[in-house]
Amino acid sequence: MLSFTSIGGKMDASINQTRGPRTFRLFGQNYHQIGSLLPPEGSIPKFAQLYIYDIENEVSNRINAVGRGRDVNKLHVEIIADLKQKLDDNNVLAKTFRMVRDRFQENDCSNMKLKLIGIRGTDDRRYNLPTIPEVAALVVGDIDVSKSDRDIIMETQSEQLQRINELNAAYLGLQYPFLLSYGKDGYREDIPLISVIYTIEFQKRGLPHAHILLFLHESHKFPCASDIDRIISAEISNKNGKCTKHFSKKFVHTTTVDEKGYPVYRRRDNGRTIEKSGSGEIYYLRLLFNEIKGPTSYAELRRINNNDHATFRDACYALGLLDEDKEYIDAIKEESTWGMPSYLRQLFVMLLIADSMSQPEVVWQTSWLLLSEDILCEQRTLLDNSEADLTDDELKNRYLKKLNKILRSCGKNFNEFSTIPKSCYGHKEFDRTNILINKELRYNSRNLAQEHQQLLMQLTVEQKYAYDKIMTAVNKDKGELFFLYGHGGTGKTFL
Repeated sequence: MLSFTSIGGKMDASINQTRGPRTFRLFGQNYHQIGSLLPPEGSIPKFAQLYIYDIENEVSNRINAVGRGRDVNKLHVEIIADLKQKLDDNNVLAKTFRMVRDRFQENDCSNMKLKLIGIRGTDDRRYNLPTIPEVAALVVGDIDVSKSDRDIIMETQSEQLQRINELNAAYLGLQYPFLLSYGKDGYREDIPLISVIYTIEFQKRGLPHAHILLFLHESHKFPCASDIDRIISAEISNKNGKCTKHFSKKFVHTTTVDEKGYPVYRRRDNGRTIEKSGSGEIYYLRLLFNEIKGPTSYAELRRINNNDHATFRDACYALGLLDEDKEYIDAIKEESTWGMPSYLRQLFVMLLIADSMSQPEVVWQTSWLLLSEDILCEQRTLLDNSEADLTDDELKNRYLKKLNKILRSCGKNFNEFSTIPKSCYGHKEFDRTNILINKELRYNSRNLAQEHQQLLMQLTVEQKYAYDKIMTAVNKDKGELFFLYGHGGTGKTFL
């Protein structure tokens, strides 16, 4: 509704015709486009044109631009007007288009162009918000405008749409004005980088996302304490407020940078305090919402059998929702709907270390399948065998080894948790990176176990005697030598 540019590609509106969570599906490549300063004759204003044309009806025009075919009465005019005013007061891109609006009102000019500058010369905004001359230039009259491949020249009136270069400094600010509420550059190519580290992860449902760490050149860092104070504060901003990060910093009079290069933020002892609320309370609140129908206040949620409880957790206990570690089992099951098994294993280890569970072995026994869901897939990938299988004991053993590895990274081990089973390290262990051994293990152990039971029932008395002798030696690890002799057709190969 308040974006300056449109989204390219073709949106699929049919996907939201049924019940369920809203889904956004786009066909084709995603890109951003922008039109002329004024809409073509007979057309309604859209996107950036809404900041310039027919401003007396701007709010209703914005509602009509997004509300056609919908119940527009559900949109709050006051909220839209307030959001518009916030952008007018703070966003440099909104101010730029308002400047064009003012020029049209002052002069009935039919030949005006706006140049949105794609490349900044110098980073004059290092400690300041951007200004209009840095992001745009207004040209009146029939004058040729110099243009780089990233600049955008908006004509007075045209039916043509322009695709915005992804490297344009205002590319993101034009599309997402409330994410970059001051109109700051979303991208700059002239920032010197020393190095880049990134990793791409795939969520449980298959969608990728990237973690990117950039190491800036010294000239683009914030080296001084005063630079840091312009961006970050560890002080309490409101005397009666609540800390949203659930912790407080130690008191220091000025910001310093320690010997390892990490900032120690200024937090002066000004007598202000906060009311700390545990992060677990949100989970307990959600449990109560699932049990109590139609509550009208938080106090009512905490009132169980006419007894008022101090916390949501206490109320959950009074309802019997937290007996026998049920809260932790339910939490793991809930997290498994979106979290990877590796994340769930870390969560279980954190619960162990925090001594949160009264019966951790019960939680383990109930949830171990969820926490080991990826292990069989790892084995099949390792063996390059889509039919490879693991018994429950093998699966548990490998899962426990992964748990133990996480525990060791936290300075703990299984010996400190006597009720949890221990992983087995025996003669069956081998180098799982050895290609030859992995090739020998490309079999389905469950199918072989079933076949073994079927063949065992077909052994003769003499064959069964030999089988028992050999298997006893194997199971007791005696290392004996056997020589099987018999005439042709007596079943030596079968045995």
